Amino acid sequence: MKAIYFLTIALVFFFTPASLARPVAKNSVPHPINESTPWVRFAPTQNKTAVDTLYIMGGPGRWDGSFETPSGQPNWHGWTHNDIAVPEFNHWHISTYWAEHIEGHEIGNHAMYCGDETIPACSEQDTIGGVGDNFFDDLDWRYIVPDPTQPTTVQLTGKMVYDLTDTDWDFLELFINRGIAQEMLASWTGTGDSTVDLDFNTVLEPGEYSGPNSDEVRLWWRVWSDGGYSDVDCMAPGHGACQIDDLSVFIDGNLITFDDFEPGSIVNWNQSEFRGVGDFANLRNDLGSTDPCQTNYSYQVNFVDDGLVVPQLPGTPCISYCYDPGGWIVNNDGGLLADDSQNWFLENQVVSPPLAWVAGHDAAILSFDVYVDEVLNNDSAGVFYQWEIRSTDSEDPADLQSADWRSRNYIYNGGPEFRRHEEPISDLLHPERKWVQIALIVNEAGWHWGWNGSNGTPAPYFDNVALKIWSPQGPEILVERQHLFADAFPTADTLDPVDLAANSCRVDPSTSYYNSPAVGDSMLIKAAILRLGATAPYPPSLHWVLNCNPTFDSVRPGIPNAEGLLRGMVEAEYAFDYSGNIRPDFWTFDLQDEGWFFPGDILHYYITAADQLQGDIRTSSWPADTNSILDFSTESLFPSELVARALPTLSQPMAGAFSQPSILIVDSEKAHQAPHYWIDAMRNMGYIQNEDFDVFKIVPGFIGAAATTTAGDLSAYETMIYTSGNNKYNSITEHHDQYSDLTLLSNWLDLGNKQALFAGDGLCARLPALNGGFTFSIRLGVEAYSSDIANANGGRRDLQINPLSENGVLPDEMQWAVDGGCPDIKSFDAIGAIGSGFSCATLDPVGSTGGTFAAVIAAEEPSSGNRTMALPFDLGSLDSPTARADFLQYLLAWLSSGVSAAGDTPGVGKIIVRAHPNPFNPSTAIAFDLPREMNISLDIFDVQGRHIQSLLDESPHMSGQHQQVWNGLNSQGQVTASGVYFFMLRAEDQKHVGKLTLLK
Repeated sequence: MKAIYFLTIALVFFFTPASLARPVAKNSVPHPINESTPWVRFAPTQNKTAVDTLYIMGGPGRWDGSFETPSGQPNWHGWTHNDIAVPEFNHWHISTYWAEHIEGHEIGNHAMYCGDETIPACSEQDTIGGVGDNFFDDLDWRYIVPDPTQPTTVQLTGKMVYDLTDTDWDFLELFINRGIAQEMLASWTGTGDSTVDLDFNTVLEPGEYSGPNSDEVRLWWRVWSDGGYSDVDCMAPGHGACQIDDLSVFIDGNLITFDDFEPGSIVNWNQSEFRGVGDFANLRNDLGSTDPCQTNYSYQVNFVDDGLVVPQLPGTPCISYCYDPGGWIVNNDGGLLADDSQNWFLENQVVSPPLAWVAGHDAAILSFDVYVDEVLNNDSAGVFYQWEIRSTDSEDPADLQSADWRSRNYIYNGGPEFRRHEEPISDLLHPERKWVQIALIVNEAGWHWGWNGSNGTPAPYFDNVALKIWSPQGPEILVERQHLFADAFPTADTLDPVDLAANSCRVDPSTSYYNSPAVGDSMLIKAAILRLGATAPYPPSLHWVLNCNPTFDSVRPGIPNAEGLLRGMVEAEYAFDYSGNIRPDFWTFDLQDEGWFFPGDILHYYITAADQLQGDIRTSSWPADTNSILDFSTESLFPSELVARALPTLSQPMAGAFSQPSILIVDSEKAHQAPHYWIDAMRNMGYIQNEDFDVFKIVPGFIGAAATTTAGDLSAYETMIYTSGNNKYNSITEHHDQYSDLTLLSNWLDLGNKQALFAGDGLCARLPALNGGFTFSIRLGVEAYSSDIANANGGRRDLQINPLSENGVLPDEMQWAVDGGCPDIKSFDAIGAIGSGFSCATLDPVGSTGGTFAAVIAAEEPSSGNRTMALPFDLGSLDSPTARADFLQYLLAWLSSGVSAAGDTPGVGKIIVRAHPNPFNPSTAIAFDLPREMNISLDIFDVQGRHIQSLLDESPHMSGQHQQVWNGLNSQGQVTASGVYFFMLRAEDQKHVGKLTLLK
């Protein structure tokens, strides 16, 4: 089942933010992750050296991370909680700093200043002091009017200079309270070239006064800065937010107060509390969930706004996610700041007590249980969870207060599910740490990317926090999935069967380590030295083994051994930041880009890193078990994540011609488990990997296949199986229009005479939201009604495929079980057929038939010769290998011929048919397995449907395995020409059609 072409043939999640009222930190916007960690991690091996492990929080027999007592009563165990939106300090104060720059004043002048005079200078041109990160500082003036039943004219005059160098991200604002609302009178950002003369007039009408008795005039200033580009990181150095002087306030034309802020004068402007959104952290044991596999009715940390935790608020009721407690959810309307003129968002934190470190244990993992339920629909509130950790080398745990919180700058969503989040955190700690502290956070951060709806959930909940430490066996090696070496196609636009050297492929990750929308040249890793005082005796190493396609050995720089393998090692190079500075602990690996990696080659690799302490050298390996690196068999236990393939798998049956598999399985499953089900099913059907089909692994969420792949690269594949597996939220990778998989697939189908099978959770529901997705849905004949069929069938996830009568694809009386339940919950789309699509079967709860939603939708494009199928589930959801192979065989038979291979008689076992070799010269064997004694006919046809040869004619065959050889002759005994032929095997009411390619 290979396509052949000759020398004369030419082969042909980023989200856009919505308009934001509240700017964000340009260099600290976290990355959303819909799983517990982005790190590629491998299970520990049995032969790994045993180490002593200590828990300094949580763990067996301990309750300090569980938020309850052994008797089941709530207990914070020393944890505290706070609203991060409330700053620790108010930076407004009287100072001479920069005050002489106000027009008409001299050195020694005092003014009201907002800034930090202790921030070190960034350069000789900069001054000490300026604006730091995350300022939220208010300064106010209040006056009780004599008669609140009368209107009042309010006037403010004065002088000001301002220096908010992070333009459009840091702001100075002037407000007046108008009843319970706030009216902004003016706003400034950037740097003023000269003194600003202040003069503002407004009128308060009766009913617009503020204060507890509704009789106050309140004016107030606010300075707020984002989380980066400031004097602290030297990205936007300046002199502080502002200096304000000579403030006069007039009521109805009468001067009420004047402030020049000089020593001895009365000060009428005072720091005021920025009250924040609210601190909603609480312990409850009545927290419901929609995770059908787990429950937790012990006390957990939650942030539900029930109108009691923050009594000034009425509570936030549910809209769609009404599953306890009492119909309340996490606040998503700004809480106590909902009446502010800005958009404010929940960010609450729970903080552990100080934890004493144990010397000699330099490696650590933070773990905790979390219930997460945020799937980021159009009306989602965008509530994520986070974690942070800080440490100090001080003997005094109080000094943790001045230590910086550190994290990976990720925020997490997904679900609905209880998950165990495990995070290696050793590299984030002070090298000589004495005390550490943990923080868990709820963050309404979806507004960064345009998710700012009100349809929230009660999640997240936290429980069972543990911090485990041990003595490391070498540096800790961390690699994110998008930085792994990716499968690749040749860099040239066309394959060249004469100049073999022109077909080389690059060995690159799927994205660069700056997270730019482009392919990355080098793999990025972090090799953190954990042992206190240890150093790196040499750089990390990447060890590789290449299983070489012998077709290209003549142009390869190296001679493979007798097993066809090349081995080598490369040392890491330093990784640099945007400014060209070395990034500590970060390294890159770059393998040869040209003339080394050829179609059909398979690359295995692993990484080692070493540290040295007083002559003691310890080496760690990633993965720890590398025993199977030389095993390139289809049953190899070597981690699939560390396998890169050069595609297509080419052979050269004759000079000037290539042959390749005709089927491509495209895998966009996160954990790369889905393709195993398809591969195993193909093998059970008699197909051979790298001969009959190729597998192309892409990385979902990071550009994917289209970053370096064109429709021309895929043109010789006649059939494609594209699976998103159980990857619920990213189906066809869509994060950058320039590199959209959707565009790639559309262009490939535009070539015509293609067959495509699209499968997996979330495949169809997301399509209409993508650029070109609606058109693609119409092309597939698919309409999605829901992203989770369980929402439409009473929550049932034990389903079955029920073929429709005379559907033309599947046998009418067969059924296949589809498991969407525990322990791995799957969200199958609820789909139906539109346009040219037709439903072949329904997907129904077990025990029912004839439901509303489709299990298989097929479509034909007569103008292009294309046939497509869409499944709302992955093949792995079927209950057995036999069922998967059986089901897939019917689908591929229809895709290849447009004719059903199904029989309609109940109880007739199914026949498995395959041909090998294929392509062939001079003969091929057509093998078939019979479930019982049957009469068999086997015929050969050409591409025009003309009968070529009858190999069997209603011959009785016993059950079991059989084969029949076709020697390439027609019924007259004449040799047939090179080309494509079809065999058709009939057994009673079953029919099987397959393609054969004769090469000479």
